[in-house]
Amino acid sequence: MILTLPMIEPLKSRFPNAQIVMFARRYTQDLLQSVAGLDAAVFADDSPDSFEKGLRSHQIDAIFFPRPRLSEAWTAFKAAIPTRIGSAYRLYSPLFNCQVKDHRSTAQFHEAECNVRMISTAFGSANDLVQLATLQTNAIPARIATQLPPRYAIVHPGSQGSARDWPLESLSSLVGRISEESQLPVVLTGIESEKPLHQKIISSNPAAISLGGQLSLSELMSVIKGASLFVSNSTGTLHIAASFDIPIVTFFPVTPAVSARRWGPYTKNAVVLESDAADNMSAITVDQAFNAASSLIRA
Repeated sequence: MILTLPMIEPLKSRFPNAQIVMFARRYTQDLLQSVAGLDAAVFADDSPDSFEKGLRSHQIDAIFFPRPRLSEAWTAFKAAIPTRIGSAYRLYSPLFNCQVKDHRSTAQFHEAECNVRMISTAFGSANDLVQLATLQTNAIPARIATQLPPRYAIVHPGSQGSARDWPLESLSSLVGRISEESQLPVVLTGIESEKPLHQKIISSNPAAISLGGQLSLSELMSVIKGASLFVSNSTGTLHIAASFDIPIVTFFPVTPAVSARRWGPYTKNAVVLESDAADNMSAITVDQAFNAASSLIRA
């Protein structure tokens, strides 16, 4: 989702009077409400016909399908949306009257770049550059702020299985070294179902602070914005850290479809540590990760 947001600024530059509407899932509501330049959001999972109703209510002239779904492409076709932009390489690509010939799975371009390139395909070449979304946050609520030290690193161990993860044992060792050698307290973030990961880390690092399951997405964004370092596997949350220019250490396999070349943080303020050629994440050592963290920790 967050890698689709860099499309907003180029579209606003080309069409300053256009209304930009994002079709998304309800769990992203806090994120989308924080995005400058986004005019409206439709949550397509609210009901079976939410997507169709959203098309009608906003009188859509052009619709992009960065991650197309047959049902949504068919609905947009039936609704006679004038310009429908999507991949040229799906069985249902004839439903798109503007077809994009980028093979995303080969990671020739970063996902954010692919999304912005769709604009050039639809409306002609221009200087459409990737610009990460500007996110607006509130103050950290008091019930959370009282648990946080003045400076802290965030370790976000969960990834929802989007790619192969660095072993939890290695991540736990890294937490210990950041806490002890860098004198930087570690805060663990994640959703309720990821709390068992936190418990395993805390069993070896009792000083670590777990906020697992305690934060709304809006609150998580505020906590990330205050961090001196962000550490995670491949997960959407690291792109929030990149948007805030937080120093990042992250771990990725090298298979192109799930690699950092496609899904890594779109920032220069990051160190990406990669698996060996067989996607063995254990090939990344704790020393490598700690040295990367030490080089990045923000004063």
